[in-house]
Amino acid sequence: MLVLYKAICKEIDAEQPNCFFCGRRGGGDHHHLKGRRGKLLTEKKWIVRAHYTCHTLKYHRLPVEDLMMETWYPAFIGRLKLMDSGLYDKELRRQGKITC
Repeated sequence: MLVLYKAICKEIDAEQPNCFFCGRRGGGDHHHLKGRRGKLLTEKKWIVRAHYTCHTLKYHRLPVEDLMMETWYPAFIGRLKLMDSGLYDKELRRQGKITC
């Protein structure tokens, strides 16, 4: 499984030159948009490339109020909306904009 995962990450790096969060080139982290359980670990559609700073230090660690002030956040939300309405709604709930 680890060999398959590494191969998929290598493909993603070649196909997605930009960080999913900020949109700038590069990024060595991989963010699993729908989690890592079961086959989601290797389901390429839900794995995106990310900078460590954008992904770990900001997205996962900043309070949502601070995160929303990041210059890249609105474009990130737009990319998320295009990709999957459920993930978009989840992010809006995180912001407190919807409660269902």
